[in-house]
Amino acid sequence: MATMDDMSDMESDGDQELHLNEEVNNTDFYALLNVGKDATLEEIVKSYKAKCRVFHPDRYTDQENKETAQRVFVQIQRAYEVLSDPTQRAVYDTLGASGLEVSGFELVTRSSNPDNIRREYEFLKRLRNNEVMMQRTHPGSNFLIKANFIGIFEREPEYRYAPYILGMGISQSVDCLMTSSDRVGLIGKVKAGNGLGEGSIVGSWKRSLNDRFHIEGYVSSTPNACSISGKAARAIGNKTAIILQPSLNYQYGAPTPDLQIALALSRSLGSTMQGTITYGWSVLNGSVSLTTQILKNEANLPKYIGSITLSPMNTNVRGVYHKRWASNDAHLETSCSVSFFGAAPAFNYERKLSKYTKISWGLSFTYPTCLLITKFRLRMGMHTYEFQGVLCDDQELAARAGIYGVIIPTFAFILAKNIFRRPFQRLMRLFEDEPEARQVDPMQREEAQNVIRLLRDTADRIIQAEMRVGGLIITEAKYGQMESTRAYPVMGERVIDVTVSLQSMVHDSQLRVVNSKSHIPGFYDPCPGEDKMLHIKYQFNNKMHSVTVPDGMAVKIPQPEHEIF
Repeated sequence: MATMDDMSDMESDGDQELHLNEEVNNTDFYALLNVGKDATLEEIVKSYKAKCRVFHPDRYTDQENKETAQRVFVQIQRAYEVLSDPTQRAVYDTLGASGLEVSGFELVTRSSNPDNIRREYEFLKRLRNNEVMMQRTHPGSNFLIKANFIGIFEREPEYRYAPYILGMGISQSVDCLMTSSDRVGLIGKVKAGNGLGEGSIVGSWKRSLNDRFHIEGYVSSTPNACSISGKAARAIGNKTAIILQPSLNYQYGAPTPDLQIALALSRSLGSTMQGTITYGWSVLNGSVSLTTQILKNEANLPKYIGSITLSPMNTNVRGVYHKRWASNDAHLETSCSVSFFGAAPAFNYERKLSKYTKISWGLSFTYPTCLLITKFRLRMGMHTYEFQGVLCDDQELAARAGIYGVIIPTFAFILAKNIFRRPFQRLMRLFEDEPEARQVDPMQREEAQNVIRLLRDTADRIIQAEMRVGGLIITEAKYGQMESTRAYPVMGERVIDVTVSLQSMVHDSQLRVVNSKSHIPGFYDPCPGEDKMLHIKYQFNNKMHSVTVPDGMAVKIPQPEHEIF
């Protein structure tokens, strides 16, 4: 029986894990080493060794400086470990730090300020409580509206009519962890369309007997039918699994229920390939189907999927392609199904708006019926809001619906986004999950100040060496809220001085600064969520130079065009 002390230890361990995950997921490894994303292994090793010479804890005797150096040194080691390994680097480039299984970090106190320590503790406590609740219940909801826009694309004005709602639906779900191996779920749905309404309820039970055997059971009911279904998955060896999925469906008023059975054999075909063959059989009508599928993974996520289904009802070939970008957590999915009845291409693009909010836009087209549907989806935490619009269902209107319903609105949106950039940014801020996310992290600020103090001696030595050869001396460097004009940069109120940090990075009278500058040691983000720039004034060959660059652009100095005349 677990004691209160045991439970406290478990919570403490969970808090530490959350602390580490939050810190690692927000770190840019390329910026830590000050290398570009196309850097070679040789460049990574060279930068890593240079950083170690500056931040190795053994170089410092003062205890506070030693602790600061230790914190930065641990992050530099982790960055080098990931970027020097081709496999880990590919995962990091695709998914970011969240795609890595983080291990090896030691939890270190990032702040000596009592207020910061208390604030961090309260934050982790709230985060832990929310995470525990979500892990136990997994609540979710979905709201869907479907509308008809076909009438506005009619050629003749007298045949045009206003859009109208085709239907809407709402669903709520919960998935509770009952024991260490059992989960129980419940899903309720209601929908209405064309003056008619209906609903359904689905109960589920999932149990993992061990790491090689998993079973699931489902019971569902609608006004017209009910069903019982199950799933049993068994691993055979390290590369093969067998999956059995029986279901019993009964339509109210029908003489007999229909028993359907699906049997699948899945096998690993290599480190990134997986093949599956599925046999389906319906007892009531005697229909059978055979599906074979090949899946190629990249960074443990699907990249390509190809399948062929042979069935008297619908023989088809289907292909799916996935593309992901780690920078904004974006995902593009394109697919196409081809059968004897026609073809159905589709695509869906999803990207992150904030930490817990994502937006997506999709388009699907069916030929020869020429059914064109556009979809917009907003995911906020565990809640999803979706809007579907039918643009066309006739071949004669397909071209007009494609031009006026898809192409022109897309270009108009891109143009308006660039013209009204600041109002658009203010609109996007409405989707921020927490107001605190737009505030400066006091611990990051304190850590940056500690690093600057640590680097001051190194910067002074470099200045002395550069002065002897007429080399590169950073006279002023500001990072933060800035706007540039034709003649000079205009700084906002929220900027930080990064002169010492940049001077300590000078080597052989050269300095290269990558993008994601707020992750460079000695930097922090003074204005979260706003545009930032880096302004540098420097002396080279006893002549003054100046350069201002946006946050997302790398800069290399000295350059002749930077000279001030």
